[in-house]
Amino acid sequence: MSCRDVGVDLDPYDPGLTEPTVWDAYTAARAAGPVARSARRGGFWVLTGHDDVRAALRDPRTFSSASGHRIPTDGTQRSIPIDFDPPVHTAYRRLMGPPLSTARVREMRPFLERTIADLVGRFAAEGGGDVVRAVALPLPLAVLTELVGFAPGTVERFREVTEQMWSGLTADGEAVDFAGAFRRIAELMAAELDAHREHGADDFVTTLLAAELDEQERISILATFAVAGHETTMNAASTLVHLLLEDPARQERLRADPSLAPRFVEEMLRHRSPAQNFRAPRHLPGHRRRAARRGGRCGPALVRGGQP
Repeated sequence: MSCRDVGVDLDPYDPGLTEPTVWDAYTAARAAGPVARSARRGGFWVLTGHDDVRAALRDPRTFSSASGHRIPTDGTQRSIPIDFDPPVHTAYRRLMGPPLSTARVREMRPFLERTIADLVGRFAAEGGGDVVRAVALPLPLAVLTELVGFAPGTVERFREVTEQMWSGLTADGEAVDFAGAFRRIAELMAAELDAHREHGADDFVTTLLAAELDEQERISILATFAVAGHETTMNAASTLVHLLLEDPARQERLRADPSLAPRFVEEMLRHRSPAQNFRAPRHLPGHRRRAARRGGRCGPALVRGGQP
């Protein structure tokens, strides 16, 4: 069997690709080999081994993000900063870094502790309920209001427009409509910018207005904060609770020794990433990607145009 024959039926936009079935899909991909081909969404290659994935992520010259990190990488969607390579990526990150700096997080610690205590206390007082709606989602929304400067009315719509964005990506069979899916969140970010122009505020949104950027760049940066800023925290907090609920012994161990909590959080993030299917590599100009057999195993290879 040649490396070209190694395939897997993996659809990154399958709504069923979530807990716990996502791990079955990954197991099937790994069983196909370190490099496998999926024909879904226009076709793409999958790296399944830790070492290969790590090497790809550290090699932007070969595995570029410049045509988009979402499948298909056809250049029709580019989010700032993830869909840019250095040095442009570096410049964007420098601009977006201050709200996420260690100093800023330390400064926000009293606000974070107060917000978490309020959300969890209210949840407990009500006898429990939906932890996502009561704690995991309101927490990052409150933080984004404080951290970035989003208006409360804006953050209240984040979940709605984000869910519409993800569902809109695959509304037409195997086709992926990036522009259509992104439209509503772009409109929401544009309205936030207009409101800051009119009323002003000492926050990150105002900093963006003063920066040498065009309007689409500002919208993309705010959209990154809005979507990634609430989804990752919501997913991580929800998973944290899920892992505790499914193992009473784990709960008792943490109750007996609360000092283990930081290690539990670190292990949860390692085992249950809050963001899945996060990068799609692209070849260098004049080259193309294929799988090649090396030392008895299939692996990624970079070949010049015209080579088989």
